[in-house]
Amino acid sequence: MRSLGVRAVRLFLLDQDWVTASGDLNGVQLQRLRWLLDRLGDSGIVAFVTLLVGHMSGRNWAVPWAPDNDIYSAKGVEGTARFASAVASAVKGSRGLGGWILSNEMSLLRQPPSPEAQLALLRAVAQSLRSADGEHVFSSGDVPSGYAQRPNLVRGVVDYVGPHLYLYDDDPVRHGFSYSGMLELFSDDGQVPVVLEEFGFSSLQFSEADRAAFIYEVLYSAFAHGASGAFVWCFSDFPAEGEPPYEWRALELGFGLVDRDGRPKPSAEAFRRFSEELGRLEALGAHIRLRRVSKVLVLSPYYVLGDYEFAGYRQWLGGFEAAVKPVLVAHQLLTMAGAQASIRHEPEFEGSEGRRLVVVPSAVSGLATTWRKLLNYVEDGGTLYASLLRGVGGARFPHESGTQLWQELFGVEEALRVGSFGVRLSGRRILTLERDLGGLRRGWSVSVDLQVPLYAYSVRPVDAEVLASVDGSQ
Repeated sequence: MRSLGVRAVRLFLLDQDWVTASGDLNGVQLQRLRWLLDRLGDSGIVAFVTLLVGHMSGRNWAVPWAPDNDIYSAKGVEGTARFASAVASAVKGSRGLGGWILSNEMSLLRQPPSPEAQLALLRAVAQSLRSADGEHVFSSGDVPSGYAQRPNLVRGVVDYVGPHLYLYDDDPVRHGFSYSGMLELFSDDGQVPVVLEEFGFSSLQFSEADRAAFIYEVLYSAFAHGASGAFVWCFSDFPAEGEPPYEWRALELGFGLVDRDGRPKPSAEAFRRFSEELGRLEALGAHIRLRRVSKVLVLSPYYVLGDYEFAGYRQWLGGFEAAVKPVLVAHQLLTMAGAQASIRHEPEFEGSEGRRLVVVPSAVSGLATTWRKLLNYVEDGGTLYASLLRGVGGARFPHESGTQLWQELFGVEEALRVGSFGVRLSGRRILTLERDLGGLRRGWSVSVDLQVPLYAYSVRPVDAEVLASVDGSQ
């Protein structure tokens, strides 16, 4: 590992091997863990120890002290906190210990019944670990859509937010930019430390050469966007073809930087190259002196990471990855245009903080208080770009209003017929400028092919200037 430039690893405790039939901690396993951590430390590598395997590679594993794997029950929380304290007390002085991670994707092991239930488990374990070992960092290890990865909920409970990202997109440029956008989202405009805790693809899924280029690109994206680190899944291919879950999840056998016999793949060379270049950048002080200065703020709508009564737009749009896509695309387009953009969770927005532009991207709606704050921002000389939709594809939201400040903010009034789902846009549409705009000239047009129908508002100008029309309609 060290020869490839690895500085840190994640390792996982299979809990059923760690607790005896009487419920006591297995002393042999503790000895093995101390030995492994010391060997890693001797090689200049630190380990982030995951306390609950829970879910791994397409299979759920038993948690002995939590009947039916109900880790959010009182018994489950108590047992997990006690287990964390015992392990931390036994190995906290080990040379290679780098930090603690509660779980591997606990929401896949068991979906929490509420944010409060998952946060109660997180807080209990955080308190136990800090009492036993106050020197090492702690994070949740959950899936990106889980409550335990939401920056606004876990700030002050964990030391960093650590999304696990497996993103797909047929457009290679857009795909690459998606990772930097996600890191900006989970750092909540730099308010919370972030680590790309898991990313990668299997050699059994895609071209190995392309996979190597992908890993190299994402590692640089993580560095450029202020992440404290990044973990590639995973170091080595697995030889256990006939064992669960690899028996039915064959792709899981091929995620390694090295193959099952330890031979480096092209991805390992890409990783080594990045590590060497990172070392040279650190020698120049780049990791200290280089900081992105954001001049543009993208607001991630409240429903992307939040839950509000009778406003389940994230679910109705198709889940977290569908709901966040307009945010990521806005960030990508701004980045490609040369603008330094960051992303903030809408409920955390208090003001522009000197940003020249605030973007609300293709949102179903915004919080009433946010629109009022944005009005103040505009009245103070700021520029707001907002895109509001009544529906995408089969998800339509006619019983909604984008804002309560149509006229104050945009100089328009609603013009939809009563009972209408909105203006349906589909197929090829032509957008034509009605006036000069910067270096663009009146009469210029662009055609857009819509892959799915969109439903838009219809508004009537009151004291607004119309910049463009769609197929001749303002």
